[in-house]
Amino acid sequence: MKSQNMTEFEFFMELRLLGVEHLGQVRLAILETNGQISVYFFPDKLVRPGLPILPEHCCERFIKMPEDADYACIHCSEVVALNANDEIACPRCAHKVWVKASTATRVT
Repeated sequence: MKSQNMTEFEFFMELRLLGVEHLGQVRLAILETNGQISVYFFPDKLVRPGLPILPEHCCERFIKMPEDADYACIHCSEVVALNANDEIACPRCAHKVWVKASTATRVT
């Protein structure tokens, strides 16, 4: 994406325009040479918890988890089952800010 001068925010915007709500719906996304994005989706029954790609003001962020749930790291998208009151760093990237992972299926 850096070689195409595209930020993660622009990439997420393009995914939203293609009907993606969270990364657990996406099997594969390809940035084409013309700058467009091709997306291959998981079938609904194979969708897994994923990082919501809504704008920042639409997703509450947590350092201390409010309840037991799957949470996604906002930095690297790693999804981890966490317990209420956990305050942990991401095991993949060590960042400490999380959002609740989404399991929404696509509306087609």
